[in-house]
Amino acid sequence: MFREDIEAQLRSWRKACLTGEWVAGSVSEPVEFPADARQVIIYTNQRINEECDRVFSYESLVDHWHEITKTILQAANWEQWPIEMATLKQS
Repeated sequence: MFREDIEAQLRSWRKACLTGEWVAGSVSEPVEFPADARQVIIYTNQRINEECDRVFSYESLVDHWHEITKTILQAANWEQWPIEMATLKQS
C-alpha cells in the first residue's frame, strides 16, 4: 500500500520528524527530515508497483474500504466476520 498524494505523505513525514510522533503511536526524539524524501517516496512507490502482486493506494483504501478488505481477506483465505455497527450502517 502506498499514498498517491506525495505532497500529503511529505507533510505527514515532515510532521513526524519534527514532533517525534509517528503513526504507530510511538513517540521519539525529533529527527532530521531527509533532504531526499520526495525521491525516496517516488522510488518506493515504483518498487511497490513493480514487485507486488496487489497494490492499493491509501486513498483508494479509504474510498473503497469494504471492497479492498474483502479482496485481501479472500486472497489470504481468511474468514470474514461482519462488525455489527458496520452492518447496521449499511442498512
